[in-house]
Amino acid sequence: MPITAVLRELFAHKTQTVIASELTLLGLTVDQTKVSAWMRSRQPSLDEVAVIERWAGKPRGWVLARAGYVDMADVVAVTRLDVGPSAEQQAQVVELLSQNVTQLAVQVKAQAVEIEALHTEHDELRARLDRLPPPSDVAKQ
Repeated sequence: MPITAVLRELFAHKTQTVIASELTLLGLTVDQTKVSAWMRSRQPSLDEVAVIERWAGKPRGWVLARAGYVDMADVVAVTRLDVGPSAEQQAQVVELLSQNVTQLAVQVKAQAVEIEALHTEHDELRARLDRLPPPSDVAKQ
């Protein structure tokens, strides 16, 4: 079965405009014309197929399997694999995030000290202004 036929099957329950809008929400910027072309004769890229499969709630590779390019058993086997990050990779991510948070905390603390110094300087300048005679007294001199 051609990929265009598989897409027609997937897209049968919604209008092309709605499909384009929903795919755009998933990060694939398309319009009704492109959806129409996919259903008639134009092949989407593999990246576009991946977004279409996600949109349709199908596992990665489903469109190619349905079109006969790959074996559906392989698609099912791949979707069952644990492809998440390893425990070591997760620990590295946590360590990097912790370092970033620590660096950010140091920067925020330094900025807080600077802000406090500016407040103190502001208060001192305000006190000096309050001790100055009013402008009308200065004009009389």
